[in-house]
Amino acid sequence: MKRAILIFQAFCGLTLWSVAQNCSTPVVVQQLKDNRWYNGYVKNDGTVVADCIYYRARPFSEGLAAIRDINGIWGFIDTTGKQVITMPREVSEVGTFKEGLCWFRDRDQDLVGYIDRQGKVILSPQWGFAQDFSDGLAAVGTAQTFGNMRNITGLTGYIDHSGKLVISIGETHSNIGSESFNSHRAVINKFGEVTIIDQAGNTIVNRPEYEYAKAFSEGLCAVSVRTNWPCENEENSRECLSKWGFIDTAGNMVIKPQYEEYGSFSEGVCAINTGEGYAFIDQTGENVMGRLFKKAKSFSDGVAYVEEMNGSKTFIDHSGKTVMTIPDGFTVEGSSSGGLIEITKKETSDGIASNVDIMINHKGEEVWKYEWLEWVGYGE
Repeated sequence: MKRAILIFQAFCGLTLWSVAQNCSTPVVVQQLKDNRWYNGYVKNDGTVVADCIYYRARPFSEGLAAIRDINGIWGFIDTTGKQVITMPREVSEVGTFKEGLCWFRDRDQDLVGYIDRQGKVILSPQWGFAQDFSDGLAAVGTAQTFGNMRNITGLTGYIDHSGKLVISIGETHSNIGSESFNSHRAVINKFGEVTIIDQAGNTIVNRPEYEYAKAFSEGLCAVSVRTNWPCENEENSRECLSKWGFIDTAGNMVIKPQYEEYGSFSEGVCAINTGEGYAFIDQTGENVMGRLFKKAKSFSDGVAYVEEMNGSKTFIDHSGKTVMTIPDGFTVEGSSSGGLIEITKKETSDGIASNVDIMINHKGEEVWKYEWLEWVGYGE
């Protein structure tokens, strides 16, 4: 019993540390200058880490964030705002760092390779498309470009950190909806057909009644299941509706198909629409809050946005206690990120409608406001 308590305390400590780390990670903010939005980074206390000078900016991952300047040059900054990697002009796009590697696209070859945290090319450009590494593997495949449109034509398989193709899928599979490995499983969706494989390439799930599946999250995967399968004729197909349920990594259905919409587990629970309202369920399907909400979003940074049945808009913690109430007239754009939450309010001045976007922390304090840096008169 004592050992179990110590393990539980260690787990809680790691969870709190993880949340604290997330809340201290700088987040992307924007300001408008010369009729163009520029990106920068701030912390949840309002400290500016990087001024709004970047044409594009990505969230931090593994301590680095991708930025692109007005001249089209990509690079990466650290959490102090210092630029530590500058990519060559020939690079047209970059991803995010996962497991110490990040994909990049070479403009001339229109192929994808990988760099390390020092910006050194580890895997030369050779794939038509490639995804982030996860569980030691990354999905790669072929692609064709038509003008400015890139058409993904086939998932070749999965490579390891050395670039070796360790799982060959073959281009008979489309990568439409294909996912990176999560919980040591990869989900491949192909036009109404679902295949789930392990890291050895073995097929774990291939069920004809599964219409679609999402990526695994915290060991569970949301699957859309055709009821009354098989649907052999037109009359029966009208009754062959789909419901969402959850399977585990062995392919066992652990939460029966019953939901109209899918959800993903985050911080141990999943916000899901029950048809009567939104509930936060655990991995057994139990409503852990014991009540329903009009709307609900996933937990992030230890809090989740909900709209109560009476219409009040709040953020709650894992006990269901209100942490912060959203001011009247504002709506919430997304979940908490880096301890900051974006809220929006529509205003009209002199007959002109505009949005007021504000970043607030978990105390409800305004940290950042999206506003004009300077006014540039049109036609002058």
